[in-house]
Amino acid sequence: MCNFKALNPSTLITVYFFCFVLYSCDAQQKKIDTCKSNYNKASKAFYSYYQNTDQSVLINALSYLENPINCEETRFEAVQLKINILALLKEYELGIKFVDSLNLADFKLKYKQKMYHNYFNGIYYESKSDSIQRNKYFLQAIEPVQDYIKDNQIKNKFNEESFSDLFFLKKQITTLDVLNTEIDSFKLQFSDKADFFETLRITFTPSEGKSSPIDNN
Repeated sequence: MCNFKALNPSTLITVYFFCFVLYSCDAQQKKIDTCKSNYNKASKAFYSYYQNTDQSVLINALSYLENPINCEETRFEAVQLKINILALLKEYELGIKFVDSLNLADFKLKYKQKMYHNYFNGIYYESKSDSIQRNKYFLQAIEPVQDYIKDNQIKNKFNEESFSDLFFLKKQITTLDVLNTEIDSFKLQFSDKADFFETLRITFTPSEGKSSPIDNN
């Protein structure tokens, strides 16, 4: 057994400091591991919903997300997952409150906060059969996505997720012909991404494929 009494004060302080650092690192790693574990449980429950459409699994998934949302290592994914779950549960007002409680730094792509605020408002008014307010909010949801895409074009960058968001939103308020025309236009602009835009066409045009919720996990 170590005889700490035999150590001089400066050495003793060094030993105590080293032990404190080790303890802090261990505690931090345990916190990260818990966040990742809870996020994985929530994600597994979320995807199981598509097998049985049992809303109780979505509620169960929500119960795991508070911890991951407060962890830097899992925050982006956990925020996105909670948004997806609230939309599937049709908890539109809770979705608005949740998105408005967040900061831009909580989103991997910064346009998403404004987009989701307006998206939840849009589907809320859709549930109330108010097409005028629905269209107003969906147009406002589309605006920051288009701005992001235009800014990326200036910077010669391309982000697939932003185009997925754009066409998911446009599908809510526009016709199939307009969607196909816009996809064709983007295929000409980004000829090396033609396969990606054809995948979008299949995903978001009812005659060729089934639409799915925004899900960027």
